[in-house]
Amino acid sequence: MNGEYVLNWLIEDADRNANEIYPDIWQYKLEDCLYELNSRRDIDLPQDISLNDLPKEEKAISILRESFKNNISKISLVLNYIYPEKYIFYRVSMLENEIFSGLKFLSEIYDKFQFGFYKIGQNKDSFDNYLILNEAMRSFASDAWPDVKDKLIHKKINYFLYQGLGSLFLERNGYNRYWIMATGETHFDSLDKENEVIWSGRKEMQVNDLVFMYRQAPRKAIADIFSVSEPPYFDPYGGWGGFWVPLKKITPIKDITMVDMKHDTVLGNWGFAKCSSQGVVTAPVPYSIYNRLLEIIGKDVCEKNDLIPEPVAKTVSSGQYATEEEFEDVVLEPLFRHWGFKFQRQYPCYFIIGRQYHTCFVDFIIRDERGTLTLFEDKLEILNDARLQEAVLQAKSYSLLLGINNFVIASPEGFWIYKLDKNNEILLEKISSNEFKEKEEGMRDLILKLRNN
Repeated sequence: MNGEYVLNWLIEDADRNANEIYPDIWQYKLEDCLYELNSRRDIDLPQDISLNDLPKEEKAISILRESFKNNISKISLVLNYIYPEKYIFYRVSMLENEIFSGLKFLSEIYDKFQFGFYKIGQNKDSFDNYLILNEAMRSFASDAWPDVKDKLIHKKINYFLYQGLGSLFLERNGYNRYWIMATGETHFDSLDKENEVIWSGRKEMQVNDLVFMYRQAPRKAIADIFSVSEPPYFDPYGGWGGFWVPLKKITPIKDITMVDMKHDTVLGNWGFAKCSSQGVVTAPVPYSIYNRLLEIIGKDVCEKNDLIPEPVAKTVSSGQYATEEEFEDVVLEPLFRHWGFKFQRQYPCYFIIGRQYHTCFVDFIIRDERGTLTLFEDKLEILNDARLQEAVLQAKSYSLLLGINNFVIASPEGFWIYKLDKNNEILLEKISSNEFKEKEEGMRDLILKLRNN
């Protein structure tokens, strides 16, 4: 990509579309904006913050930081609302990697995009990071849209960050994805009458993903299947994570009740059934669960609507995890802790093509007290050589960039341990998930040994 071309396109796109996408929040009460940001749960302004009698700016910041526990989304919303000439609203979201990857990519063109951090996050440094980003974006906005003044500039900043960088640098995957959505009784009528709806979604959702719609009490059943009709879009002011996704109804189905799911030998082990849907708005569905749902739905409905089961390997773990993140949480992180290794997840790795920075994120960097041992690249599934080779090429490029002489490919199907000989990868051992328990310590010893070669 040509950085200057991309930047100009992003500026023009924001100039054309920002006003239509984002509301003028100052026409609403600040309390209402906070309520929506807090996923439509009640939240009060700190007692010492009154819009009729504001304390001095430094005092207001101190009060907000203490009251909102360095939650930058809430702090910056209030600051932007009461001091729009000085502060932007920044929503800490699942798009942070994409936004900062984009800013890093554009840093050669715009000097103030060179940050010493790769996300705002929510920790002791978050507010200082926010202030640096705030200064950079306000300076950039005055250059990009010199004729846009006052509060209107914030719409363009939001569009540039979320619809622009957040969408452009979003990593797509080649998996088929399936989802469960849960909704309350107040929305049952619209589900019955409307063939197209817009629902709270997730950034990973892609067009043609299938969605099982669960209706909560009093029905307590999966009753409909939808498909994603357009890519999700991000509303930084919106509740439940801020992502909205357009859906199109595929078919109603015979109710699969929560009682049925809890008593099913497969669905009964599904986290959604175990928690009785509590706390779920949108969640991914593992392949094993999807396949079982199709069995219950029945052959006639599946054939009529082209619903096809997903292939899984004959191993204990294949198809059991809904996302790579779940596999990391349940399998990899506990494994590294058991081995006594230190690890860093989503480690940023920068490389340069020509004069421009590109950012990638290594799934895990593994260390012990002597330093770096290896890196892990994990995938949701590896069922064939083509998928394995994709993972190998990705992990190999990270290893060469970081100067690590080995890497591990991990998936629910197993582990593949490689060493590098100059630019050539050599497979040392493959361990399927069926045999992992008996070979676990040997794998740890092999990883330690590779560092010394």
